[in-house]
Parts: sequence; structure tokens; C-alpha cells
Amino acid sequence: MSTDTASPFEVTAEAAAQLKHNETFQNVRKRMKRKDNATDLCSFCPFHTDECSEQALATFRFHRDIIYALLLPLFEVHDRATQTATRVLGRRKGVEPERAFRGEARDAFTWLHCILTEEQDFCLAEGCPACIVSHVLSSEPTIRLVTVACLLCDLLPEAELCEVQTMNLPNFVFWLETMEKAVCDDPLWGDLFWPAIEHRAKCLSLQIKHLIIQCVEFRTGADLQKPSIKPSCAVTMRPDKRAYCMHVQNIPVQPSALARRQLHMVLEEQELASTVLVSYWGSMCRADRRRKMISSIDRAYETPTT
Repeated sequence: MSTDTASPFEVTAEAAAQLKHNETFQNVRKRMKRKDNATDLCSFCPFHTDECSEQALATFRFHRDIIYALLLPLFEVHDRATQTATRVLGRRKGVEPERAFRGEARDAFTWLHCILTEEQDFCLAEGCPACIVSHVLSSEPTIRLVTVACLLCDLLPEAELCEVQTMNLPNFVFWLETMEKAVCDDPLWGDLFWPAIEHRAKCLSLQIKHLIIQCVEFRTGADLQKPSIKPSCAVTMRPDKRAYCMHVQNIPVQPSALARRQLHMVLEEQELASTVLVSYWGSMCRADRRRKMISSIDRAYETPTT
């Protein structure tokens, strides 16, 4: 076996003990273990099987389960918000579900819809546990998603939108510090990018709070009426299902807010990646100039004087 490959995250002994004694989290771990044993989809890839020790593989599984449990309440929020939007817009054909909400709540719904669709395998913990854990740091949206889940971990289990199985999950606030350290120690991101990522995550967490409030208002207000016909647009996603089910009877002529948000996310990530590459290229150029300068000085000292 070659040099061991470790998880980029570190969990304190105190946090690990808290998780060990949390019944809901242990039930999540048992469910994931049954899933690991039942299918090869969640087996370790050949690379991590060869490169990691048994202890490292166990740590990857532990961290994979934390990330999955951390995202469960966000699944619930998105699913309940989708159900609410479907009921509110039941009689309106060709209308995207995000149009049931207003302001920042609409932005939150659209962002959740995008990230849970584009990062489906990651969010559902499908695949090699080590690859899933490493994938957290692969892009700004995945870092922001997990960071948002950390920021909302003390709110979402108590929200009226969440089901019983997610209400007793432990407080994952410790993972926020773990995320910060992992991002700052990462050679690609570094400590200069964490403040910007954290700021975006805080803004998004506020938007999700607005989404929860509007969903509760729809459930308790007079605006929420049961449709007498099949809704024109129904979108559902559950943590235990592998794919979205989307049924759209009419295609709107104008670009949807979802499409605009997806484009914005792509441009946002490209801009961040460009900043990283420019910074990295600049550091390489400075290092190269310094190396050449030192080399020229050394040659000058080596040249005999006449």
C-alpha cells in the first residue's frame, strides 16, 4: 500500500462522542451501512481502496454519513416547498414552481433546485464514500451547500416543514469549523477565499429562512387551496429516491428563473475559478522570477574575476 490518503476534514473527539450517542444519527449510519452492503454503487473506488488504510476508509464512511445527515433537512425543505408550490399553482399551466414564492424565498428555492439537481449523486451519497467526501471541496457551490446546512442546522430540525426523522438530528455546528479549516488548508482555495464563501452562505441561509416562512404562511393562510385538477407542474425530490420526477405539460415561452439561476451559478463559479487561476499563475511567475534571479546571482559569484 502506498502513502495513505486521508479525509480533508477533522472531527474532534467531543463531537464524535456526541454523534455516537445520538440515536437519530446512528439510525442514519445503520441505513447507510445497509445500503453499502446491498449495492456496489456505494463501494470504495479502486483508487481509494488501494491508497487508503482500513482506518482511513472507516473515517471516510463516518464523514460521508455526517455530510448526508447534514443535508437531510435541506431535502425536506425543498420537498415541502415544492409540494406547497405545486398546490398553490395547481390551476396555472406552464408556470414554474418557483413563481409561487416571492423575493428572496424564490431565489432560495431556485438555488436549492439547481444544486440538488446538478449534484444529485453527491447529495444522495451515491458512489465511493471517499470521493463523496472529497467532492465537498471540488467546487464553490458544494462548499456553500454544506456551509449553509451547517448555518441552518439549529433551525431546520425545529421547522414545521421537517419530518420526524430529521427533528432529532444532532447539532452539526461543529462541522462549520471543520469546513473552514479544510477550505483554508486546501491548496486550491486557501484562507483568502473562505470569507467570501462564508458570506455567500450566510446570505443564502437567510433566503432559505424566508422560504420556510412563506411555506408556513401558505400552509396556514387562505392562499393555500387544494387544487381540483392535476397540477401542471409537479416536482418532487426525496432523500431516498435517486432522481427527480418532473412533469411539465406546457413549456413557457420566457426563460424561467431556474434557467437564469443556473446560468448565474455557472458564471459565478467561472469567475471564482478564474480568480484562483490568476492568483496561482501570479505566484508561479513570481517564484520563477525569483528562481532566475537567484540563479543569475549564483552564476555571477561563480564567474572568476580577471
